[in-house]
Amino acid sequence: MLAGCFLGLNYIGFITGVHLTSPSISQVFIQTGPVILAIAGFVIFKEKVSVRQGFGLLVVLLGMLVFYREQIVVLAHGLGEYKKGVLWVLFGAFSWSIYAISQKKAVVTHHPMQLNLVIFGLPAILMIPFVKFSMFANLNLTDWLILLFLGLNTLAAYGSLAFALKYLEANKISVIITLNPLITFTVMAWLSKKQVSWIEAENYTLLTIFGALTVITGVILTVWKRPTHKP
Repeated sequence: MLAGCFLGLNYIGFITGVHLTSPSISQVFIQTGPVILAIAGFVIFKEKVSVRQGFGLLVVLLGMLVFYREQIVVLAHGLGEYKKGVLWVLFGAFSWSIYAISQKKAVVTHHPMQLNLVIFGLPAILMIPFVKFSMFANLNLTDWLILLFLGLNTLAAYGSLAFALKYLEANKISVIITLNPLITFTVMAWLSKKQVSWIEAENYTLLTIFGALTVITGVILTVWKRPTHKP
């Protein structure tokens, strides 16, 4: 139930952040989640901190600072929404880390799909009082297809994540998750080049790309742990 509540908060934070900023910006700052998960391993589970992991954390902070400042320079308008959106994404990242910690503990003794039933069902029930169902009447076929795709995509993604948490160490999963911003940046760059009208083009500079890659590199250094070989 704890994992379900915080997954719901993660969705609220991330979707609000995407609305106020952009997909690429949100994907960079949501990487705070895996870093918090790694820090939780040090603090809660008393895992040893290596020099590399400490250096990786500093690299993450440096990369986020560079990315954040560069986006302020690049954006010609909407700075207030940008700052507010970043805070919402960071809130979503913090919520995701609590979800992941809870899920990691629960999956030891429960089947992943049984957990998903509660983890997805609980926030859905809690959000019902805040839903304006009348807005669904104004959706066209394309809107419904997008919603259907997002629902099935989320089911596949978090279903896979539940099984991954059962069979893999959390730090390895966190490294794989860092592929998300790379995929997002690539797709958004392609869409911007195609000059599509249904999504606002991203503003990329060399310093923006450097900041994003620095964040991703730092996350990998922070969450990755060498496997221990038993004699």
